[in-house]
Amino acid sequence: ALIPTSQEARKALMHIETVPKNCWEAFTAQGDQLYPAPSFRYYSSTKNHAELLKVGVNDQILEKSLEIAEMEKRSIELESMFRMDQESLIQHRKESCALTKQLDKLRQEDMGLQLRAIELRNVEDPEPTSIATLEDALVELDGEVGILEAEKNETRKKVSEIRGA
Repeated sequence: ALIPTSQEARKALMHIETVPKNCWEAFTAQGDQLYPAPSFRYYSSTKNHAELLKVGVNDQILEKSLEIAEMEKRSIELESMFRMDQESLIQHRKESCALTKQLDKLRQEDMGLQLRAIELRNVEDPEPTSIATLEDALVELDGEVGILEAEKNETRKKVSEIRGA
């Protein structure tokens, strides 16, 4: 049986009560194949429409020519999409290369900064001088200043005595 739509075919053949007498299989106008209940099965066609019996060879040639024209149109569309995707891929690869170079440069800068930080951490800071050490040095210097002033005064006295004599 040839049934116009898949919805009608399912409705008619899915339940055993609605299956027409002596119907063993059916087809839709789209080319789908159905087997009625109790073992209901539905097979979708891969074609766009059902192949009907042709009256003449000219009809078949015309139909195949139209199919070829449609396929060529689709082929041109696919080639155009392919070219656009190829161009996009090339652009993305260029961007990826530039970003990889930039990333390498940043990694080198990071390594340099890390090495510099390590160097700065490893530089030995001189021990800070304690206040007690400075006070001891001050006491020593005060003592030396006192001795030098005493010697200076003594030397002045001697010079005064020598001049006065």
